[in-house]
Amino acid sequence: MNKTKRVLSVVLAVLMLSSLIAALAIADGQHTVIINYVFENGKQAAPSWTATLAEGSNLEQTVTSPTVVGYEPDPATVNVTVNNITENMTYTVIYYPANVGFTVNHYLQNVADNNYTLDKTEEVGGFTESEVGGDLAETYPGFAALLYNTKAKVAADGSTVVEIYYDRNYYMMSFNLDGGYGVEPIYARYGASVKVENPTKPGYTFNGWEPTVPTTVPAENTTYKAKWQAEKTAKVSVVVWGENADDEGYSYIKSVETTAPVGSTLTAVPSGTNLNMETKLWELKRVEQTTVAADGSSVLNVYYDRKEFTLTFKYDYHSGFLGIGEGYKKTGTITAKWGADIGSRFLAMNAAEQDLLLPGNKQYRAVGILLYRGFGRQVCTETYCGCI
Repeated sequence: MNKTKRVLSVVLAVLMLSSLIAALAIADGQHTVIINYVFENGKQAAPSWTATLAEGSNLEQTVTSPTVVGYEPDPATVNVTVNNITENMTYTVIYYPANVGFTVNHYLQNVADNNYTLDKTEEVGGFTESEVGGDLAETYPGFAALLYNTKAKVAADGSTVVEIYYDRNYYMMSFNLDGGYGVEPIYARYGASVKVENPTKPGYTFNGWEPTVPTTVPAENTTYKAKWQAEKTAKVSVVVWGENADDEGYSYIKSVETTAPVGSTLTAVPSGTNLNMETKLWELKRVEQTTVAADGSSVLNVYYDRKEFTLTFKYDYHSGFLGIGEGYKKTGTITAKWGADIGSRFLAMNAAEQDLLLPGNKQYRAVGILLYRGFGRQVCTETYCGCI
């Protein structure tokens, strides 16, 4: 509709111009043939072509429309045919925007800095004086086009250059370590170099990622899962508990590390594991069952009871006469777990015999292994002599 209005405006303008010229020609008994060259808006595109003929003359001529850079004439040629001219004649050629070429440059942001590098140059077409810009952006995976300040009008001579810049997007690379540790997520711009260390998981050997981790940041958010291969054997902590000397409870003594097949059930201390528990003093009570985990977290609790010993005390020594009647006249015994406090029991055994506790004098003899507490005085046995 707008185009039609513009054409009508052009025709009216041409008619007015033609009427003026015709009026001048008629005054001399001549007639004029005119070809006007105008743009859509009615402005002159090129000088008019004219021919002046005498009344009754004939004319047969093909006139080529002049070239106007960036525009196409309609029609391209005008066939002027006049027979016995009796009045002025007018032709109108309208020039429409032509499809002319112009340049588009595409710049991509660098990986290592915020500068840009020309990726490619292309020649495209557009109508003269038409506005172009954002619609010229291309799709680059991992990039976003910066469309501000890209609009331009197509110059008739094809000199227009449109420059479009593309920024790199940032993406997240997440890692599912499946119980392991040692790798953090990566958040970086597209195309940045990626170096991922191998994670660690006790009792397992790292066996790669699913899917494979690329060497550069991909053009999307991604997640990678660690693959693990369980080791054949794993660490087991053997925790030794010993019975208390003065009650029935148990206290921690030490922990010894050993290994056992992954997935096996332990009901005894693995062979080859030396707990260094003195068998003269300790007796294995029980082992708490455990299953060997691949991550080395398994604990095998082992409980030992203290062995009991009997101490025999001989006292009230008599030298006799000439060897006759020499020896100890009294005997007492105490049975208890080793390490127990038996001082009170010893005193109670013969409270009246105070000479039993005189240091340095062999007024008594304890037969057996003496590993007890509570005397506070010199005590001698078959294997020990000292203050306990």
